[in-house]
Amino acid sequence: MPIDKAVNQAPQLDIIIDEEEMPDIEIVLEEDGSAVVNMAQDDADEVDFYANLAEVIDEDDLSQIAMDVGAMFEADKSSRSDWEQMYSKGMDLLGLKLEERTKPFRGAAGATHPMLTEAIVQFQAQAFKELMPAGGPVRTQIVGRETVEKTQQASRVQDFMNYQITQVMEEYTPEFDQLLFYTGYGGSSFKKVYYDGQLGRMVSKLCLADDVYIPYNGSSVMSQFTDYAARHHANPRSRGQSYGCAAH
Repeated sequence: MPIDKAVNQAPQLDIIIDEEEMPDIEIVLEEDGSAVVNMAQDDADEVDFYANLAEVIDEDDLSQIAMDVGAMFEADKSSRSDWEQMYSKGMDLLGLKLEERTKPFRGAAGATHPMLTEAIVQFQAQAFKELMPAGGPVRTQIVGRETVEKTQQASRVQDFMNYQITQVMEEYTPEFDQLLFYTGYGGSSFKKVYYDGQLGRMVSKLCLADDVYIPYNGSSVMSQFTDYAARHHANPRSRGQSYGCAAH
């Protein structure tokens, strides 16, 4: 007896193609019979590498980033409130501020013990002598087996970097000297080293501790950034977003 239908028929599948999600495809046939397929690129691929991301990121994402950054800044600022008060009061103990006294009478002379200032200046002088010698602060070390070529290369690198720091980067030495003073006073100071396109060279700028905000209990800037990145990745709202940070 002939069988009109198969016992196990394949299920019917309705395939719906969303034309809006399909990229524009251009197929070019070559003379040798081959074909070149060109697919339209997304807008994100056309953004310049140095473009301002705030101009291309979605407004909702920008608002979320602003709220997260603002909340973290306030948390970091409040965590070091005691340190800020101590830092400010310490300036009065240095005796470097001119102030008009009204007690016990107007125009009275005041005296501040120079012990704290002397300790900071001595630390500054000793540290500068050790960290910034006349020949430059850079020293090289060869890892592995030493050869004549490696020794000559290490010498060239050392001479070039010391020349950049001591001769080309004019601001490096005076700002490094100032950095040591504030390190002895407040315990922490920072430097921002970057390439300046207008000057056409590397630049080293001093960043005082009261201008840099990180969690007060953090051991370093990078350790706190790593902890933040882990917490941010664990937050479901933040997945798919990318933040940028800069040290000032």
